[in-house]
Amino acid sequence: MSLERPLSLLQDYDNHWRTYNPEVRRSNVLEHSDNTFKIYLQFYRDSPRRVSFNTEFEVHYSRIDAKHVISRAVSTRIAELQHPEQPDSPEFPVDLGHGYLRRLNSYWRLEEKDVGVYMQVETIVLSRDVPAILAWFVNPLIRRVARQSVINVLNATRRGLLNSRAGVKP
Repeated sequence: MSLERPLSLLQDYDNHWRTYNPEVRRSNVLEHSDNTFKIYLQFYRDSPRRVSFNTEFEVHYSRIDAKHVISRAVSTRIAELQHPEQPDSPEFPVDLGHGYLRRLNSYWRLEEKDVGVYMQVETIVLSRDVPAILAWFVNPLIRRVARQSVINVLNATRRGLLNSRAGVKP
């Protein structure tokens, strides 16, 4: 497999709601110019508590050489929905709400090697501080949810690539 198929999947933001469902409920490209995308994603998570966010990102792709591509996705707007189970719910004002997600950056590295493509993703999340009295309980939960979210993204990407190879729409 060449880099082109994973890049095509990653850059198909209009269909991320299909590929990354149920964690991405809605998605679309707001603007696209050369290697830069401005995108909208609505995230939904129902564990350990139901939360939903309308988000916007600026995503930039850089081709290092014929076998390496990197991307950087930086959140430019994150607003929590007041009623997470309702996709059209009103939003809390930006940076208000429960404070679970204030900023989100993702960094992808793709390398074509052997007969496939290796993909690595790093995610940095900023949320509200956890009170010290609850940290012993809450911090391990936060780490587990964050780790599971990254695993879900990688598994959904793999499924999307396998489905596209089989001719199935992700």
